[in-house]
Amino acid sequence: QIPVNTNVKKEEEKMTRVVHVEGMMCNHCVMHVKKALENLGLEAEVSLDEKKATIIGEASKEEIQKAIEDAGYEFKGIE
Repeated sequence: QIPVNTNVKKEEEKMTRVVHVEGMMCNHCVMHVKKALENLGLEAEVSLDEKKATIIGEASKEEIQKAIEDAGYEFKGIE
């Protein structure tokens, strides 16, 4: 018999997290943050108004923090 939930582990690996980012002033900033996160292999939706990025994928907190700081923005935490 084939188990019904063959993709369960694969779905669990795609973790969704929220990263808080300070220093974004305009949509140009949003694109810089989005590109920095996508360069880590993450899917990213960045909100200027909410000062956050919603990310899907695997990367360590340290990698995410470094990418944001290297892009010139302030990493304020991850949930």
